[in-house]
Amino acid sequence: MQSDRSNLLKIRKLKVNNFRCFGEHEFELSDEFNVLVGANESGKTAVLDALATGLVPVCRGLGTDPDRHAELAADDVRRVTYPGRSVERQLPARLCWVLQLNRELAQWETSIERSGSPQGNPGRVEAAMLATSTAVGGGEDVVLPVVCYYPAERQTGTMAGGDARKYAPGPRASGYHMCMRPSLREESFLHWFAALEMDSWQVGRTAPGLAAVKAAVTSCIPHCRDVLYRAIEASVVAVLAEGRELPFRMLSHGVKNVLAMVADIAWRSFVLNPHFGEAAPAETPGVVLVDEIDLHLHPTWQRTVVDDLRRTFPRVQFIATTHSPFIIQSLEPGELINLDEREPAEYSDQPIEDIIENVQGVEEPQVSTRRRQMMKAAQRYFEVLEQAEKAPPHEKERLKRELDELSRPFSDNVAYHASLAFMEAKREAAGLGDGES
Repeated sequence: MQSDRSNLLKIRKLKVNNFRCFGEHEFELSDEFNVLVGANESGKTAVLDALATGLVPVCRGLGTDPDRHAELAADDVRRVTYPGRSVERQLPARLCWVLQLNRELAQWETSIERSGSPQGNPGRVEAAMLATSTAVGGGEDVVLPVVCYYPAERQTGTMAGGDARKYAPGPRASGYHMCMRPSLREESFLHWFAALEMDSWQVGRTAPGLAAVKAAVTSCIPHCRDVLYRAIEASVVAVLAEGRELPFRMLSHGVKNVLAMVADIAWRSFVLNPHFGEAAPAETPGVVLVDEIDLHLHPTWQRTVVDDLRRTFPRVQFIATTHSPFIIQSLEPGELINLDEREPAEYSDQPIEDIIENVQGVEEPQVSTRRRQMMKAAQRYFEVLEQAEKAPPHEKERLKRELDELSRPFSDNVAYHASLAFMEAKREAAGLGDGES
């Protein structure tokens, strides 16, 4: 059974008013996993951005600058377009968080009022974290929560590069360095992993931080037996179950993405709580935000990635977004947040087709779009024939043209015309023959 430190940091609730695409909305979050789903432009990333803003005073109170503002920006204010007139900002705009800090709940909010000046009251949260930071400065083995936000562009060149020196021994708070936009680029990962390996060689044993990273990676990467740094190749390599080695650069984007993210969380957990040693990833609590958790992952991996992360970082509260029905299928009740405002549906362990239709709103997912169009065209074709039997002569020419238009998009589809074969005789009988079908 987990101790109270599991609740050292969790986000219990988020309230938004006039924030980006939201008028007024409230989100209640579960302890372990929360996954936001919804159509594009439904506000999934906006929610993650709001949650990240709520964690800024936590990082500041622990003595680090998360490189993110704790206030609303002017561009965050919801705008309403009045056709033919104007586009108006909706004020006041407000974000409000309820955070679990140890055994207490702390609420704080930030807003932009009609005066236009940002306002906020993060003092209570910062003060609570400052006490923890002071204890760390005195050498006490207090637990520090991991905090990370992995945006969708985490593997692109737009993110800051890495520097192996920042992973050298230093203050525990260095585990928050760039935590709101961690670099997962290949060169960054290579730098710090090589530094850890070389340090292990020099001391003659695997550094606890490196051991923690290796254990986390092999727990989350299917068929991966080990992760090594090969100096002769100047590359990190993944050792697969059959003994084959693949350099990091040759791994798929999906493997790179998960490997680098898992290694980053594990390493930060160790830096923040070195007294846990190799067990740091399993013992460290915190909050991790992940935009598009299924990024580049094959469906077989999408089925297991949530359970992999849940098992490897059991005390962390994950809040993620996805478009994958396989991710939805792997969730427990209460862990899905549907921004499409559909009626709550059972989804855990349910068939993928039911999840896609009932949760994600895709009509007849087992039928392709072209097949569905073909079926609708066939139905309309039959309806036109029914009309033609009673239509006056001057109307039949219009109906004949409509039948030709219905058939034209599927002129190359044998199945479509086979299904209409019995209707063609009726078409001839109705005086609508010589069609293009």
